[in-house]
Amino acid sequence: MRRVTAELNNQRPPRRGRLLQWFAIFYFWVAGWKVEGTLPDNPRMLITGAPHTSNWDGWNVIMTSWIARVELKWMIKAEFLRWPLIGWFLRWAGAVPIRRDSSHNVVSQSAEQLRTADEMLLLVAPEGTRRKTDHWKTGFYWIAHQADVPILCALMDYGNKTIRFTGPYHPTGDILNDIEKIWDDYRPVQPLHPEKLSDMRLRPRDRERFQQAQPAQQEETS
Repeated sequence: MRRVTAELNNQRPPRRGRLLQWFAIFYFWVAGWKVEGTLPDNPRMLITGAPHTSNWDGWNVIMTSWIARVELKWMIKAEFLRWPLIGWFLRWAGAVPIRRDSSHNVVSQSAEQLRTADEMLLLVAPEGTRRKTDHWKTGFYWIAHQADVPILCALMDYGNKTIRFTGPYHPTGDILNDIEKIWDDYRPVQPLHPEKLSDMRLRPRDRERFQQAQPAQQEETS
């Protein structure tokens, strides 16, 4: 079972029990999965979990957090928490409900919680859905930027059954350049359902909004 964590450099203090860790390691060993990369000891980070094409992604995230013995907060559609037993388990495992009709508030409120917490790991699926879309959402980036925390990438590769951590990347506010570094990590990764893989690009309105804001920011700093 050592192969499950042989290439994981976990620098974080333990926040979950040994029993959960042993269970998750055994499950990944039976399923043929392993965890690689470095989990840095930054007390506050935003983690991107992608590609997201199946509900199995969420289960693998939970197993990975138990293996690393970290307390992970992760965003999920509010309707998933309405089911009595499943909702209780998801909340206990770190799920944070979000409503799609209040995306702006989600960004600002999440950034404030992350910025003021003594210790917090917040995982966000940047695609925002399991269905194929022609863009990534930008909320995860602006949460990290407003909270002044690094972005750690969690790559869920079903091709070789590996959860791999890369980064961290420090958001500068220049999303056009910063997100390309993140996409470079994700491009080789194989999702469970390739036909549902979202395109790695920004919506035109997000790109235009950033470009229009640049002159004003340059004037403020000049």
